[in-house]
Amino acid sequence: MRADLEVIPPRPRGRPSLYNPAYCDRVIELAAEGCCKAEIAASLGVNARTLSLWSKNHEEFSDAMIRAKELEYAWWLSAGRKGQFMRNWSASGWALQMRNRFRKRFRDRNPFSRESETQGSFNADHIREEIEQKLSRFAAGSEAEGVPVAADATGTRNPEI
Repeated sequence: MRADLEVIPPRPRGRPSLYNPAYCDRVIELAAEGCCKAEIAASLGVNARTLSLWSKNHEEFSDAMIRAKELEYAWWLSAGRKGQFMRNWSASGWALQMRNRFRKRFRDRNPFSRESETQGSFNADHIREEIEQKLSRFAAGSEAEGVPVAADATGTRNPEI
């Protein structure tokens, strides 16, 4: 190679980012109205995956998205609190929204869920085994110790209690 050739740095690949720091304020505004990530993305003219990428690459946008989730949650809690006093309010519709939007925070703790079935069956089996062990020990102990037995009117021999 010749020493007089200029080395050109590689050009970045792909389309340039449409990110604008002013989007942080818009994200906060939309979330304060109860908008979710998909609605925020649609309002900014991008998809939800782009929002995740911007959060990864821009710390201020990541902070805005975290704050947005809190504001969205607060808006929906407020809607439920206010809605319960309205005549045509749908509590089941609100609860469905909460479970779907905020799965980790607002989940139905159903005792009949699949998770508790396995745990419940384990407990039932465990209890059954304990009862059988105690009954067998009791039966073995009563035979060995010679528990006093009295006959009742029918002639059946029952241990005295």
